[in-house]
Amino acid sequence: MKRNMLGRIVFQCVMATAFLMPAANLVAQNEPAPKKASGTIAVSASADMNIVANYVAIQIVTDHTDANAREAYKLTTEEMSKAIAYLKKRGDIENIKTTQVMLYPRVRDYKSGAKEYNARQTLNFELTKLENYDEVMLSLIEMGINGVGNVQFKSTEEENYEEILMRKAVQDARKKAVILASELGQEVGPAKVIDEQLRGGIYPVMEYKMALSSDVSAGSEDPSVSPGTLKITKTVQIQFELK
Repeated sequence: MKRNMLGRIVFQCVMATAFLMPAANLVAQNEPAPKKASGTIAVSASADMNIVANYVAIQIVTDHTDANAREAYKLTTEEMSKAIAYLKKRGDIENIKTTQVMLYPRVRDYKSGAKEYNARQTLNFELTKLENYDEVMLSLIEMGINGVGNVQFKSTEEENYEEILMRKAVQDARKKAVILASELGQEVGPAKVIDEQLRGGIYPVMEYKMALSSDVSAGSEDPSVSPGTLKITKTVQIQFELK
């Protein structure tokens, strides 16, 4: 009796396995085969051109130190206020913007613990007529401005050429990819990834120091600055599919 029961159990297990196997095979056949990762080729290319600067971005600084915080702050703000009023009256000045206002203590005598206070303020603006550079700077110095930060020559034409340079960089990138792929007997497919690199506009930067002789005047012979040309660069990196 026990043997008959055991035989029935074995028979039922075998039949159940035989029934499930075709279903399992059917599920396996319906699953899509994993796609093979297609090969890619990554290239980078740049395009550039030179243009002439036609305006200049200037940063001016006024800085005073005094044992009295109010006095240091007062001297600094008064000078900068005069400078702002002067710049606003001119027709060749644009984008006047205060960029820093600071007032902080520092120890003047470590033995006694005496302190002094430094007040500092910076202002950025753009001069649209380069030939007036000396006139503007000397006038600001006479008002008490005692420092100049970065002076950057720029051009309003830069944006007009950005699209042209970008298209050329993309075209050059594809040409490179085609040359490399053809040497391996392959073809270049569509772009998979396009990466525009950081802006490549490169400008000459100069420091204009306040070491001026007493006989220098706004009407002196030739301008003291010569911006020359500016180089604009656009760079792209592109990954193409390989066929």
